[in-house]
Amino acid sequence: MKDTKEPLAKFQAKVNKDGRITIPRPILETFGLKQNDYIKVLIRKIGISGKTIVVTAQAVLAVKIGRNGAITLPKKLMREFELKENEPVEVIILDYYKFEELVSEKGRELLSKLQARNNYKVLPTDSSYLNEIGIIYRYLF
Repeated sequence: MKDTKEPLAKFQAKVNKDGRITIPRPILETFGLKQNDYIKVLIRKIGISGKTIVVTAQAVLAVKIGRNGAITLPKKLMREFELKENEPVEVIILDYYKFEELVSEKGRELLSKLQARNNYKVLPTDSSYLNEIGIIYRYLF
């Protein structure tokens, strides 16, 4: 008997004017998904007629989770699927990739410094700061 892999989550949403879809909070919480994590999703453009859902186009892609659980569909995909604001889509989450697993310790340190509100430090004008930032000059005499 062959194992089948079930999708992690499935929900219907409407696309906003910028091509964004918001992942429901219970799904984010269940999988511990946060801003900067990535998900592999199957996006389906759907039509709803009574109790019947018709899939008119679909694509699989990996997208970054933004602020408040929002994902943004590529503009090219929006044009190709002819998706307009408030059109319904079905989102099937197939897998997720935690930010911490994708980026090295050094990369995380740099990104957290770049994203911090005060991402700079004022240094003295003399050379006393060199050791603090890890620069050692060796002069030949």
